[in-house]
Order: sequence, then C-alpha cells, then structure tokens
Amino acid sequence: MSATETNMAMTQNTKATDRAQQLAALGAQLRAARENQAYSVAEVAERLFLSSSQVNAIEQGNYDSLPAEVFVKGYLRSYAKLLQLDPALILAQYQPPLVELPEDPEPEPRPPANKGLLERLPEVPGALVWSAMAVVALLLLTTIIYFSAGSDSDQEPAPELAQPAGEQQSGLDDNNASVSPFAVLDTSASGAGQGGDHLEIHFTDDCWVEVRDASRKILLADMRRAGDTEIVQGEPPYKVVLGRYHAVAVRYQGRSIPVVPDEGSRSAQLVIGG
Repeated sequence: MSATETNMAMTQNTKATDRAQQLAALGAQLRAARENQAYSVAEVAERLFLSSSQVNAIEQGNYDSLPAEVFVKGYLRSYAKLLQLDPALILAQYQPPLVELPEDPEPEPRPPANKGLLERLPEVPGALVWSAMAVVALLLLTTIIYFSAGSDSDQEPAPELAQPAGEQQSGLDDNNASVSPFAVLDTSASGAGQGGDHLEIHFTDDCWVEVRDASRKILLADMRRAGDTEIVQGEPPYKVVLGRYHAVAVRYQGRSIPVVPDEGSRSAQLVIGG
C-alpha cells in the first residue's frame, strides 16, 4: 500500500469514528429528552408509527440499521416534534453514511490510432480539401434542419395533472372506477404486521398530494414542502394523487413503494394496499 493510500485510509477511518461519535451523542440527547418527559420507548414507537427496535436504533446511534436516509430524516424530524425540540437543530447533528469514491487511475498516454494511416495518405491539393469540407458541412446542415423541423411539427406538449381542488377534480369518481387510471400496488401479501396500515410519505421537494382511504374520506389534500413527512392512517386501500412523482418517497407496511409516473406526465396516481 502506497503512502497516499495509507493516508486516505486513515482519513476515512477518522471520518467514520467522528460520525459514530456524533450520532451516538444525538441519540443520547433524544433519549434524555424522552426520559425527562416520561415517555417509554413503546409509547414513542406507537406515536411515530415505528417499531421499538427502530426507536432504540435511533437512540443508540445505530442509523445504518434503519431504512434509507430520507426516511431517517423523517423519523428524526417527527421525534423532535414529539419531544418539543427544534427539528432543524436535530437534523443538523445527523450525518449521512460515508461514501468512499475510488480514485480513477491516470490513463497512460497512447499514440493516435490513425497516426500510421495519416503518414501513408497521399498529399491532396488544398482547394480539393476545402471543397470536400464545404460539401460535407452543407449536407450536415441540411440534415439538421430537416430533422429539427420534423420533430417540432410532430411533438405535442405532454399533459400534466392539475392540482386537485375539490371532489370533482380528484379523479376518483366511483362511476369511473372501471376505467380508473390508477396503478394498483398490492401490498397485502407481504409486509403485514411490520408497520400497520398507515402510510408514510416523505417529501424531497415541493409537491401537491391527496390521499383518500377506502371510504373515500380525504385524509390529506394539500401542498407539502421539501423535508416534510406525513403519516396517514385510514382504511386501505389508499388512493394517492401526487403532483410530482419524483418529489416523494412512500412506505407502506414497512417497505418502500415504487412511485411510477403517469404516461407523458410528471404526476402519479396510485392505489396502495387492499
């Protein structure tokens, strides 16, 4: 191992140690605040829709055993609100997992592949070369103009889902159930008992969201901001409308749910559970 590799390894180990100490301090702070407010681990788990083992992992600084980073931040934000702590200060102490990026070796210089070919080419008069280049440039320009005009005339703007404003805009009319555009995700066969029937939605960007349960009751209908976390409870299946499919991460019964956009749109409509 070279001296450079040794130094990199020592730096990585130091960062990992510092991260472990900071996460342990963060967990100890949350545990102390919980005990001061006379909450048990089981009570916190019930209020945050988590398991007791997940609450213990947070308080012990064992964040690598928890789900993806976006969910961990949501757990910390909800825990801070429950304990009446400042969520921003709590999140500022959280450090995501370290990612070690391997260095690309410097490429060895190589001679041009066409060096020998160029040396063997006969000399061509300069006027002929310029004429050939002009013809090629003209053909290239004509091709670009042709395909640009064709693509502009054929392209149509993709429709986007308008933000629902009421009962008639939700797209959930019972009379149209047979032709519903919702993508149905059956999660009843797996993950049962790992988190109940509640739905977790974590927002990584600003996004409109509407959630209804099986009784058509509106559980959530509002604009949410980046960093927000919503946990809704109702009677599955849930009908979910998202204005921006890439701005959310969804979990149901303890596992992540893929969010697939509507064809030609940034919105997504899902049916989860049931």
